[in-house]
Amino acid sequence: MEALKTDQYVENDSRDEQLIALHENFAVIEFDPDGNILHANENFLKALGYELNEIVGQHHRMFCTDETKNDSSYIKFWSELANGKSHV
Repeated sequence: MEALKTDQYVENDSRDEQLIALHENFAVIEFDPDGNILHANENFLKALGYELNEIVGQHHRMFCTDETKNDSSYIKFWSELANGKSHV
């Protein structure tokens, strides 16, 4: 039982290290299933020229052209996410 706990701690530490590396090296933005922005890291904000308070609570569509925003596949994508269907 003790070995299982140790293995789990090592696995969790590895995941934490991976997340730290991801945020240090990539532009990352987080959305809720409806497409609303929850958070973005500094790399994302610098790359797109925003401050965090300008985008949190806004919808993903703020980054899209009118053509994309009105595209049926874009609308369907967010609708399916909001209804629990994941996309990989």
